[in-house]
Amino acid sequence: MNKRKLEQEFWDFVTMITLFFVCTVIFAFTKLAPLAAVCWIMFLFFASVYPVKWIIQFILFLLKRKKGE
Repeated sequence: MNKRKLEQEFWDFVTMITLFFVCTVIFAFTKLAPLAAVCWIMFLFFASVYPVKWIIQFILFLLKRKKGE
């Protein structure tokens, strides 16, 4: 994968995680529990899905590299 693409994907991930976490905190303090819960669920979803995706991409990269040698 291209280094620039990986950096962009990483910073997109950081932005999404930060956005959902900040929204969770804001909604929790303003007593909007349902919205806070939705933001928290999205935070946990993206925080778990993206690293798994990157691990799978890395494993596939290693397998392709090993196959090419």
